[in-house]
Amino acid sequence: MYESDLHTPTRKYTCSNFDYIKSKQVEDRAIIGNDDRIILQDYQYTLSPYRSVCMIITTFNEEPNTGHLGTGFLVGPHTILTACHVLYDVSEDHNYGWFDNINIRFGTYVDGNNVQIYPYGEITTFSSASCGSYRDTQNTNDDWALLELTTDIGNNLGFFGVTSSLSDDDSVWAIGYSGDLGGNMGYSYGEADDVETYQFEFDCDMTGGCSGGAVIKTSNNLVCGIVSSESWFWFFGFHYTNHACKVSQYIVAWIEERQFNYS
Repeated sequence: MYESDLHTPTRKYTCSNFDYIKSKQVEDRAIIGNDDRIILQDYQYTLSPYRSVCMIITTFNEEPNTGHLGTGFLVGPHTILTACHVLYDVSEDHNYGWFDNINIRFGTYVDGNNVQIYPYGEITTFSSASCGSYRDTQNTNDDWALLELTTDIGNNLGFFGVTSSLSDDDSVWAIGYSGDLGGNMGYSYGEADDVETYQFEFDCDMTGGCSGGAVIKTSNNLVCGIVSSESWFWFFGFHYTNHACKVSQYIVAWIEERQFNYS
């Protein structure tokens, strides 16, 4: 990690009004076969572990009325783990860099009256954001970022543990704010495949907006990956695979250091 990888605020960040919200993503995450996502019921958003997952909406000064949707989750009292591309723009048609404004909403959902509910309020300030080499590589291997908050909200909501232990065919489940669910959270079960040191594939159903969401081992409910991107190939039809940045020992060390150094 380099000093230039740190993003620190120079003012209070807020972005309350948008013309529209779109998914901030490299590619749309894929529905693989039937859509097997389970959409949370309203009461579940205040239960563990769902309340530790947050909707992240970022804006850039170049597009002040466009909110970009992503997902993050607590891995410490004040630390959010997410995908780097949720916070840092390296799109082909523009390169805005770090976000300019942010809204973080834990456990938020849309009720039966189509009103978005924020059971834990809205966070618009942060201490710092840091990432690996994704800005240069745009590679799933590097698609992770840590966002440090100025509040210990994780002590109230709880936070996920992480693990770098993962093998092919391990059962996993993934959770995130899919853009097509209208502001609600969904999760899906599947398996890990082609596990490498810094990335793996998985077949849970995810769509745009889930970027930065947690991929969790079902055997111990520890986070093993961060939802990143999807790929496809044609063979008498489209075949899709979802990709995750694997939680490596390097990421584990960074999370632990953040907790130790925080004051």
